[in-house]
Amino acid sequence: MAANLLFKVLSLRFSSSVDSTSMNAPPELHFGRVGIARLSQIKQAINRAELEPVAAHWGNHPLVLYIPPLTFPLKPEGRPRTSAEVEKLRNEYFGAIQQRTEFARLFIGPNPFFEQFTVTVNGIGLGYRPQDAQLCNSIVTQGERQALDLQQNWENVFRSFVQRGALSAGSLNRLPFIKLMLEPSMAALLYRYVEYAVLRMAKSCWSNPSASSPVVWLGYKDWDEITFYDQARVVVAAKEYEEYIHNVAHAQRSGLGASSVEVPWHLQHANFASFGHQHVPSLSSRQARRNGVLQSELARRWE
Repeated sequence: MAANLLFKVLSLRFSSSVDSTSMNAPPELHFGRVGIARLSQIKQAINRAELEPVAAHWGNHPLVLYIPPLTFPLKPEGRPRTSAEVEKLRNEYFGAIQQRTEFARLFIGPNPFFEQFTVTVNGIGLGYRPQDAQLCNSIVTQGERQALDLQQNWENVFRSFVQRGALSAGSLNRLPFIKLMLEPSMAALLYRYVEYAVLRMAKSCWSNPSASSPVVWLGYKDWDEITFYDQARVVVAAKEYEEYIHNVAHAQRSGLGASSVEVPWHLQHANFASFGHQHVPSLSSRQARRNGVLQSELARRWE
């Protein structure tokens, strides 16, 4: 009875943004001026003690446990790479290209997740400009080209993901992802979005911190120490988490149930137990099946 009442309230909350022709699909999410304003309100209202359960839950976990860094393609000494070594690099780098492309697509297309805008917050300019969209298109194009020939020039591909040392203007023009992430307004925007997701997640998960995302929390905590590539993966994970909560609420309103919604990989903590990391909280099969239900309960706190 309480659950039915909860999702009736959620339905009313969403009704202003979803018309009758789109009720079969969850509302599309976006982040822009409204999100920045909402973040300011959340930061003023939140009690920092509300963050402590999630902080304590993931406190001793390194981010690399969940998103290993991209392997630097160090060439074996005195011999060529074996076919197995080449295949391993190819698979890893192909996956990295896909992830970077997914990040870039948050900014481009007819209805992108990040809206184009610029604002100044506490004297810091942040936002997403038309020239940033051009860089994102270049990121996608470069990725398509790199994916066609993942057999050599591994170091050049690596440098298109991870900055190593100072770069000239000419070098940056060949590295659109690095150039985008170096833009101060873009860097500020990405951090604010992750902060926006983290504060809402921690507040809604204070009584059940295991339902939060370790990637989102640890990425936020270590933001200044992680690579641009890892920052991009954290941004995508934050968007996936927010989308998941909204999709669970929509599924419940539609009578489908939370279990009909695909759970993001970084919320499937049981997967990590198979890697031998015994200190990682692991869900039993029963808990894993209930994970979507647990997340649906969090939706009422996700504001």
